[in-house]
Amino acid sequence: MGVCKEAQIVLEKYPQSCEGLFSLIMGIHTKKRRLHQANFLLLHCYENALRSVLAVHIANLHNVSCDDWF
Repeated sequence: MGVCKEAQIVLEKYPQSCEGLFSLIMGIHTKKRRLHQANFLLLHCYENALRSVLAVHIANLHNVSCDDWF
């Protein structure tokens, strides 16, 4: 739905024929999908780094005499 709303705004500014409507919607969808994939990759890397740092800190906190917590 968001892509269709964005396409409606674009069509109000730049009128086109109806034949280009599908390609316009698919272009906007592809752009949004690429942006989502790039952001997901960054979020995934951040999550893994945060999890590793927390695991090391918790392991250092609870490993008093032996190294079997983690």
